Amino acid sequence: MAHYVVIDIGGTNLRSAVFDSATQQLLDIGRGPVENFLNNPGVPPGQLFDKLIHQVLGHIRAHAGRYPIAGVGISFPGPVNERGEVHSAPTLWGTTLRSVPLRERLQQELDVPVAVMNDISAAVYRYQSWFNEDFGVITISSGIGNKVFAGGRMLLNGQGLGGELGHHKVVEGDNALPCDCGGQGHLGAIASGRGTERLARLWARREPARFQGSALWRLTQGDAERIDTHAVVSALQAGDALASDVLAFGQAHLAASLALLYNAVGVKRFVLIGGFCMALGARYLDGLNAQLARCDLFCLSEPERLAMLRLGQNDDDHSLYGLGAYFLQASPADVRAA
Repeated sequence: MAHYVVIDIGGTNLRSAVFDSATQQLLDIGRGPVENFLNNPGVPPGQLFDKLIHQVLGHIRAHAGRYPIAGVGISFPGPVNERGEVHSAPTLWGTTLRSVPLRERLQQELDVPVAVMNDISAAVYRYQSWFNEDFGVITISSGIGNKVFAGGRMLLNGQGLGGELGHHKVVEGDNALPCDCGGQGHLGAIASGRGTERLARLWARREPARFQGSALWRLTQGDAERIDTHAVVSALQAGDALASDVLAFGQAHLAASLALLYNAVGVKRFVLIGGFCMALGARYLDGLNAQLARCDLFCLSEPERLAMLRLGQNDDDHSLYGLGAYFLQASPADVRAA
């Protein structure tokens, strides 16, 4: 039996736990806001990285004080190469900080092996047992990301890139909202949790009469700038027409992007995870399926289309369990290179 500290660094929150290899369960779970540019306005990106390292080490040492630790796994919301270097992390640091030696910095402080990988790559390990064919994982949370597992491996290049669907440009014009990466009109800028709330604010300002008759008006006391993800989710659960149209707009572009993945690569199974998606559950899945039905999916039968999308486990611990599953199958050499 071995215990591993597993930490999921998200764009908004950080989650940590101890993975028990014998029971394959999470113990000693901790959660809290992550150190990012939104809650540290004006702090330079390099200092944000230092603050994040301090935060992560605090979690590791707290867990290690209660359990003997055999290794540490970190999942991260951005591309990570095989050396554990972060290519970029716009949801945490904006656009200027690149090629950050995350694994090296942590390994200098710890005497157990450290594995660092992209958060969705980690989630893939959790869902490998669900499929006997190629599949993808899509996260809809602070941003949008994806990974494709095909031919027994993750489809990534040497920089760890190959899963940044959220930074694909999908819209022009008035709805082309800014993305955290600095671009405009990206999928994540209109269809992620953050993107949906920003789009809802834009449409509320653009259509004040419609906003005034909506659940969003009541939830925000008529202040469009107070629309956040929680208000959008509540309005959607109440069947609000304005919020539903905002969601459908983003989901139409997400469905088109998934159709492109299928037509280009052939993957026809996707697991949907992420805080925004899971908060809506079946409501989100039904809406995305409705948009996918409008897409051209070459040679895909109707039963296959209906089986294309599946919600992940109804928790927010996909990467934590995935990191644990990774350690169960990894050799020491694999951990050093993760």
